Amino acid sequence: PLHTVGEAIASLKKVVGGPTRGLDPSVWLRAKDSADRLMEATEKRLHELEMELTKQIGEETQELSFTTVAAGIEGWSSRKGFLPYEPNIKDYNQARSLLIRAIGRTMITVEAHAIGSKYRGLFGIVVVFISESANVELASNQPFQVNYAEDYSNSERRFRVWLEEALVKALVLWRKSL
Repeated sequence: PLHTVGEAIASLKKVVGGPTRGLDPSVWLRAKDSADRLMEATEKRLHELEMELTKQIGEETQELSFTTVAAGIEGWSSRKGFLPYEPNIKDYNQARSLLIRAIGRTMITVEAHAIGSKYRGLFGIVVVFISESANVELASNQPFQVNYAEDYSNSERRFRVWLEEALVKALVLWRKSL
């Protein structure tokens, strides 16, 4: 809580004054480290999903193949109104995708990006389903938020549950598109 006008002004200065006026760069680094680690966990989970889909479905039909890649489709997240905030992909943008090749190409993409100024220490992660016809649909009910104040073990615990729910929804969207 702020008790004096001086404290209130100092607090405002951190928000509007820009990165050189008192904001701690460790805020960004702490949140970025958590986001990086969550994206590594994402890549591992997508690879596990790739192996399971290959074993359960891909071996039965030659028309299907699955591949995990460290990339996404550029430009989708900048569509106005698609996300409840403006993603800052200039300062941070990571994506991991599961490519599903059948007659066409479908993707389940997990993308992480900064939210607002880099020095705020906020990141958003979303899961999207991109169909063969290039329709983009959010598979996560809401963006997952990573912030500098939460320690990684708590973020990871929340993230694993969130990611599973989003992957289930993405797989349902794929089934419905067939």
